[in-house]
Amino acid sequence: MPVQAVAVPRLTLNEPLYRALAELRRRTLEAERIDHWGAWSESIYSFNLANTDGERIGRHMEWVLMVSAIERLLRARSSAADVANKVTAALFSNKVPDHSASELVSRWANEFYRLRNDFAHGKLRSRQPRTWNAACHLLLGAIVFPLLVKNLLAREGIYGMTENDRAEAVAFSRFAADLCDPASRLANWLQYVKQALAT
Repeated sequence: MPVQAVAVPRLTLNEPLYRALAELRRRTLEAERIDHWGAWSESIYSFNLANTDGERIGRHMEWVLMVSAIERLLRARSSAADVANKVTAALFSNKVPDHSASELVSRWANEFYRLRNDFAHGKLRSRQPRTWNAACHLLLGAIVFPLLVKNLLAREGIYGMTENDRAEAVAFSRFAADLCDPASRLANWLQYVKQALAT
């Protein structure tokens, strides 16, 4: 069990997701699309490095790794606008979101990438305007990456989205909205998912 998961009472592997990743690897290597599997492999590796909770990886490095993982997974160009468009398209690929939800997710992803540029180029403090603080950005990045993976695998036809997966995609934009609203009575992530499941 990884150190960062010790608080989880019962750790389980998401077997359908693991099987889908193994199937994607098999298909892409058989089709000699090594670059495609390489992008997936590198993005998962970067995401895992960003989420070790290790003291040796500082917040700025975590930020750069997390954004790089998302950018690489989506094969986005090195631009905040392209990353934001691709995050929104992938997150909502299985349903049409309301305009405010997709716009908010796009704003978050754009800001997340834009601020990453300062950190990737050696600035420890960014003077750029921001809506979300650093802890909120990293939390949202840690939530959205697995959702993007599931949506992309579903698009490939090798992963079946569960009701919980769909609820998490809906809950994500609500959670992101409340994280940047000081007047909100913020609940924990699982409560947002439970609310989305109930609607």
